[in-house]
Amino acid sequence: MRYLPLRQDGNGLLSNIPDTAPSAASGIYDAVGGCHLVITGHSLGAALGTYLAFDLADRYYSDQPQAVTLSMCLFASPRPGDKGFADRFEALMADCYLVYNYVRDIVPHLPPSLFDYCSLTEVVKLTPQTAQAVIAADVACNHHILCYCAMLDYNCIENWHLLLARTGDNNSCICGANMVKNRSLLPAVSDRGCHPG
Repeated sequence: MRYLPLRQDGNGLLSNIPDTAPSAASGIYDAVGGCHLVITGHSLGAALGTYLAFDLADRYYSDQPQAVTLSMCLFASPRPGDKGFADRFEALMADCYLVYNYVRDIVPHLPPSLFDYCSLTEVVKLTPQTAQAVIAADVACNHHILCYCAMLDYNCIENWHLLLARTGDNNSCICGANMVKNRSLLPAVSDRGCHPG
């Protein structure tokens, strides 16, 4: 099982990180343990969110009462690991997460499958035909988090171009509504009541 380019022990775990090292998962669990936790991330943040969810589910949430839940919603996620990692992640987090990747975004295609990396199982592939927004044919626009938001629920913001301009980004990334789509593509992953295990 591979999910980071670090040395692994015979169990596929990172062997150059000592068990006694503090982790983000332990700090987060100490702060909010016993509460429902939703992890989100975009791009590199999506990969890091995947590793955090894996760590939390494996160390803390799998032996908690059913009422204690963990879920995850990611956008523009690179391939986080090999098939062994994806299978182990699925065993821990089945039905507790969604990943949204746009087919014209290059980041979800990295690292190349040539290196045995693969996507997680629960990936919703956004296409120009299924997206609520028409996105400009531009590498940066195809990856922008606001473009992902517009593709999922165009009607949640009235003036996308103003929001893009305020961030200093290309305000012509979102060309308008895709007239074929009129309902949100974003299900409430946080309402799934998922219990990792």
